[in-house]
Amino acid sequence: LTYLGSIIQYKGDLSSEIAERIGCARRAWFLMRRFWSQIAITEKFRRAVFSALVRSCLLTGLEAMVMTQKQYAQLETEQCKYLRKLLCGKGCLKVRYKNSRDEYVTEFRSFTNQHVREVLRITSVELELIFRRLRWL
Repeated sequence: LTYLGSIIQYKGDLSSEIAERIGCARRAWFLMRRFWSQIAITEKFRRAVFSALVRSCLLTGLEAMVMTQKQYAQLETEQCKYLRKLLCGKGCLKVRYKNSRDEYVTEFRSFTNQHVREVLRITSVELELIFRRLRWL
């Protein structure tokens, strides 16, 4: 059953609602695919467009739902996937060192999700939903 844009199930399961929110965010990201790849656009403007289009699709209506940690993790994974793409290749660190055989080795090490969120100044999904719930009060 769909009510006010949210999928309501008899037993209160949110899996279909979470899947719908993720699908909506994917569609919003895909529609703006040419925008994200343009290097001339500032990171601040990209972040604002991401929050307005993709993140709003991902989180709309979820502040009224009681969610499990697994569901928060699904949403967080989806958000961090887009945030790493938003960084345009700056989501990892190139490390070059000498190994035990005196050969130079180059490795790419990914930043943590926490670090990516700090760089882009975007809160976690769980924290954002808490803020939205507090605005209701």
